[in-house]
Amino acid sequence: GFGYSTATVDTMEAQLALILSGRYVGYLPENYAELYMQQNLLKPITPSEFGFQAPFSLVFKRGRARELPIKKLRELAKEHAQKSYRNA
Repeated sequence: GFGYSTATVDTMEAQLALILSGRYVGYLPENYAELYMQQNLLKPITPSEFGFQAPFSLVFKRGRARELPIKKLRELAKEHAQKSYRNA
């Protein structure tokens, strides 16, 4: 990795602001950075070397799996995960 850091942030928005300033590099989720990459404001730096996969979990109370909002969120998360896996 890098030896030291001159800035620390707690949110993706703050991370994005630092990166867009042109004075910092950092990690952002691909789906969050996608629009900025399409506008050529951001570009990935050797994702094969510096990229990583972060696990995602969906947690809900037992017995609520059939509720419509939870079903829909599970479906969307599954579709997104499958799409991301195919594009990896």
